[in-house]
Amino acid sequence: MQRDTESVDLLMTTRALREGLSEVKQCLETLSYAPDQDSAVRMDMFKSIHDGLHRTNSELMQLTIELEDRVSQRTEELTAVNASLLEEINERAMAEETLRQVTQRLQMATRAAGLGIWEWNITTGEMIWDDEMYRLYGIDDPPTVDALELRETAIHPDDRDIVRKAVSDALRNNSDYAVEYRISWPDGSEHYVSSIARVFRDVGSDEGRLLGIVCDITEKKRVEALRVARDAAESANRAKSTFIANMSHELRTPLNAVLGFSEFMAMDPDTPPKFRKNVEIINRSGRHLLEMINDILDIAKIEAGRIEIAYREVELPTLMQDLINMFKLRFEQKGVQLNFKIADNTPQVVMSDPGKIRQVLINLVGNALKFTEQGFVTLGIDWENRVHGGCLLIDVVDSGCGIADEMQSAVFDPFVQAGEDEAKLKGTGLGLALVRNYVVMLGGEICLESVLNKGTTFHLEIPAKEALFAPSEQDGITASLPVAMRNGEAVKALVVEDNTDNLLLLLQTLDQAGFDARGAVNGLEGVETFLEWQPEIIYMDMRMPVMDGYEATRRIRSLHHGKNVIIIAVTASALSDEYDTIIKTGCNEVVTKPFRREILLQLSERLLAAGSGDA
Repeated sequence: MQRDTESVDLLMTTRALREGLSEVKQCLETLSYAPDQDSAVRMDMFKSIHDGLHRTNSELMQLTIELEDRVSQRTEELTAVNASLLEEINERAMAEETLRQVTQRLQMATRAAGLGIWEWNITTGEMIWDDEMYRLYGIDDPPTVDALELRETAIHPDDRDIVRKAVSDALRNNSDYAVEYRISWPDGSEHYVSSIARVFRDVGSDEGRLLGIVCDITEKKRVEALRVARDAAESANRAKSTFIANMSHELRTPLNAVLGFSEFMAMDPDTPPKFRKNVEIINRSGRHLLEMINDILDIAKIEAGRIEIAYREVELPTLMQDLINMFKLRFEQKGVQLNFKIADNTPQVVMSDPGKIRQVLINLVGNALKFTEQGFVTLGIDWENRVHGGCLLIDVVDSGCGIADEMQSAVFDPFVQAGEDEAKLKGTGLGLALVRNYVVMLGGEICLESVLNKGTTFHLEIPAKEALFAPSEQDGITASLPVAMRNGEAVKALVVEDNTDNLLLLLQTLDQAGFDARGAVNGLEGVETFLEWQPEIIYMDMRMPVMDGYEATRRIRSLHHGKNVIIIAVTASALSDEYDTIIKTGCNEVVTKPFRREILLQLSERLLAAGSGDA
């Protein structure tokens, strides 16, 4: 408004100057056309012209000054406006560049994070996707089809109602929504996505939009499925381990009594010969049943991951002699020749798991005898030096019926038996499966060669190291006194066992060996008997009512006189980790039911000779 007023004033002043110049011009024209006028008149006219020009000149000078001031002021204003415009233009350009960079970074971040962004106009129904959304839906080039239609088509039919309900609830409550659902890609593959969105409403209107993001969670779902499967497998393994422990206890406990009392009857001179033969059949059948139970439990333990390697010294000559003693009678009865060979370069003692090596050889030799009616079975052991130690090379060769080519790849599978003679197909079919599992656990390999009606050769390579020292055969054994005598008196032995049959069996075994034996039917009674009687050796069952063997052992060890007493756990458990737990509880050794009488007594003799039960 001020600038408009100044312009009007300047225009009026200019008009006044023009009028003044016009008057001067008229006066000059009058002088030029009136030469006859007298000098006085002309002087007045010149004076009038002079005064007008002077006045006009003064006004022009004043106007010039005002114009210069106004031009200067206007120039300053225009310069300031121009500077402001330039600053605004620069700021806008910087803002646009910042927005471009932020948009670029956001696109990079969303792509790196696998996030797709979408916007849905609630009123028009139009849905807009960014490029990442199409990639998440398995689409390389955005099609001409509406994004909303693409989304509805891609959602798994079973999940469409879930998504629709989530959207409906969000719109009705003006709330955020989060939903996971499956989508199908054009190639037919199925993927999981997670979508979250927020509702935006226009002020004073029901119109608005949904703005959301989507990410692929297929890998997360796969990991979750694996975790669930792992948890289920671990739960199954725990259940299997519990089953193994329970079945081991339930099967071995009565079998212990069967084998134990049948041995007593077989050794009793008062047993009539005709009954003695029946007792021997009972004992032999019981041993066979025990072998089958052991095979089944071992396979179950392997599947549950409950078997571990226990590296100790393996005396190969002693192991060979044990096998000879074990199989000699069976081979003689069948008329098959048994050969054992150890190469001269083979170390006498190696480091491996003696129990598993022994079980492998027993299963292979027993299997060979089973399918050999005439001829021979040969067990040969050789040694090969290698970079990191050495390797046992074991061959079990027989002249038996052989294995058909189509069966050779399956003989190591559980419950598979190769052969056509049903009379020979006895047992569980687990022997070779156990052999392979044990060999693999020891880091070795096993293979076979077989020809029908000519025989079979099993070849094993088991890594081992030569032991630096062989254990002394007389270590800890005193032969000067009988096993049950110390200082000329019978050794006091306490049996803690809740099963009546097994308690009677252990008491009779100890009585025959010369012990002064007493019994207790649970752990609490065992602790009380120990306090009252002070036995030198205790045979402790681990699973009992009232108080189990673990707690009873801990209580005895906590007593002043309980630190040196010998405690042997007599348990039906077949789990190696339970063995470790028993030893850590305070027992000196563990004997597994069904126990062998001679093994139990030899172990007792060794511990008594050592003179201390301090665990």
